Amino acid sequence: MLKKIGLLGAFVAHVLVGVLFFLILASAALLLAWFTHQVGTLDYGKPLVPILTVLEKAVLYGDCAFFLWWVIKSTIKACKNLD
Repeated sequence: MLKKIGLLGAFVAHVLVGVLFFLILASAALLLAWFTHQVGTLDYGKPLVPILTVLEKAVLYGDCAFFLWWVIKSTIKACKNLD
C-alpha cells in the first residue's frame, strides 16, 4: 500500500512539472500574441502579422502536444511500476 502511495505521489509530481512547463511555454505564446497585436497596429508591421500568428499557434500547439506526451509518458511509467 505504501508503494502505491509513493507511486501516486511521483505521478502527481510528474504531472505538476508538466503543468509548470505548459504554463511557461503558454506564457511565451501569450507574449508572442501580444507582440503580434502590437506589430499589427503599425503600418510597416502588417505583413508580419500572418507569419507571427502562425508562429504563435505553432508554439501553442507544440506546447499542448508536449504536455499530452508528458502526461501519457508519466502514466505509462506509473502503470509499469504498479507491479
